[in-house]
Amino acid sequence: MTHTIKTATACYTGGGIYIYYGQLASGLYFRTDDESETIYICNADTSTEQADYSEFYEQHTAEELNGENFKAFWNQMLFHVLNGGRAFDKWGNYSKSDLENRIIK
Repeated sequence: MTHTIKTATACYTGGGIYIYYGQLASGLYFRTDDESETIYICNADTSTEQADYSEFYEQHTAEELNGENFKAFWNQMLFHVLNGGRAFDKWGNYSKSDLENRIIK
């Protein structure tokens, strides 16, 4: 399934780890991080503190993207942030070169 990203935010958490979250044009939300090989598509806002806990995903996951679907969405998400299409909120912070180095070839 193809997803169109409406907003995307990269949030540096320290230790070389970013959390990525945002909203899709469909109204659903997504979230992943540098240590995951899954992107969670959820029916609730993934920018909240509740999304830091596994119980959130047990209740709100509509779809999981893995493998080739993960790679395609991952790159789409990074390009979206790098091209200024992210939501400007208090959590969004990133190094452009860090994100460029995370693009999957």
